[in-house]
Amino acid sequence: MLKDYKEQIQDADLVLVGIGRELRADRVIDFKKAITNEHYQNLIDKEDEDSKWMRTVYEREYLLSMKETDLFKELEEVLEGKEYFVVTSNDDGLLYHTHLKKDHVTAPCGNGDFFQCSVPCDEQLYPANLGLRDLIDYYEKTGKIEHLECPKCGKQLIFNVRTEETKSIYIEGAYLNSWASYTKWLQNTLNKKLFILELGEGFEVPSLFRWPFEKMAFYNEKATFVRVHHSLYQIGKEIKEKGIGIKMDSRDFLNIAHEWEAPMIAIIDYDAGNIKSVEKALNYLGEEAIITRDHDEIVNSDKVILPGVGAFADAMEKIRHYALEETIHEVVEKNIPFLGICLGLQLMFESSDEGPGVKGLGLLPGKILRIPKSGDLKIPHMGWNNIKVKEDSRLFKGLPENPYVYFVHSYYLQADDEDIVAATTEYGVKIHAAVEKDNIFACQFHPEKSSTVGLQILKNFVLL
Repeated sequence: MLKDYKEQIQDADLVLVGIGRELRADRVIDFKKAITNEHYQNLIDKEDEDSKWMRTVYEREYLLSMKETDLFKELEEVLEGKEYFVVTSNDDGLLYHTHLKKDHVTAPCGNGDFFQCSVPCDEQLYPANLGLRDLIDYYEKTGKIEHLECPKCGKQLIFNVRTEETKSIYIEGAYLNSWASYTKWLQNTLNKKLFILELGEGFEVPSLFRWPFEKMAFYNEKATFVRVHHSLYQIGKEIKEKGIGIKMDSRDFLNIAHEWEAPMIAIIDYDAGNIKSVEKALNYLGEEAIITRDHDEIVNSDKVILPGVGAFADAMEKIRHYALEETIHEVVEKNIPFLGICLGLQLMFESSDEGPGVKGLGLLPGKILRIPKSGDLKIPHMGWNNIKVKEDSRLFKGLPENPYVYFVHSYYLQADDEDIVAATTEYGVKIHAAVEKDNIFACQFHPEKSSTVGLQILKNFVLL
């Protein structure tokens, strides 16, 4: 269970961190607001090469003037006292303005804290802080944009960063020593409890650490792997048992990192079918889920789901056998968002025609009736049907009008209180297809089998 990341890091022998493009300076700092200088502001909308260069000069000077950045404060704190290494695909030098150990940071894509010759005539690097202010002062006095010259050959100096335009002339000397230290450090990780945290790396330079991190997680039996990205969070099935992908912008992740805790979703295990498919759907969304019947795990989760395929009476017998009825009521009383799916919806009500005399959980007033035979309609109701959604429904937020979802059932809900009905459908009779009341939610259909519509419903539940 990957519930508390701070705890995972503290428990690890070694920690490996990758910092990607989501945390690059120009994505985490709004330079237009940060640099109020009128001369810089006048350059913002100009697209000629000289203006772009001068904007970069102002921005680099701003970054160099930062004694330290708060962006990685939580990361610094959680890594304090640990044996770690940090590799970044960013070239902004931000990590060198933190309290992270400088000899345990490597930046193969360059460091804008330095200039290099644009030819280059040699491997020499020059501290940028010695020339940026001169360029700015000259521009503000004369209105002219100048470049610095290489002291050896007189050619233009450029920032020591690797881009598509500079890759053929990029001087690698600035990071080679740290890279050598990094590779030596990696040699000592194979049989150690290794925690791998990848933040904000897409496919700009996946060979730098995105792919190698997956490989390390695969071969190290003691590894734990966490990938955070707003869209490219998925991890390979080969390492699913060792890790998790979190669908979140890395900036947001760091903002809440003092807790280092992902929302935990408990899927209640009472020997019903269809549980694994719910787990897979949540994993696809990048959410952490645990299948459990343990009381403490369930009541301490952030969200709880009661899925199921089967018979009402048998299910209630199992729920009571595992002492889950009291646990479920405790979840509801604690105001934890609670979602019933298919049979899970039916169990939340008072009774069912499928199990005469068997009491349900009684969380909501209503009864479960057998779908009446009507014409050529087949029972069970199996397949795609559109639903009519209540306008202010939290569960169906952001969905198109009358979306199609997937049903498999022979019995349907007739809620006593129409106000709790969030969606309806027609199948020979009006069916209350979904309900919402306070922290209680339920769907007669299967969101985990309802394609993109179902995934959005599950996502809405997770975000409650």
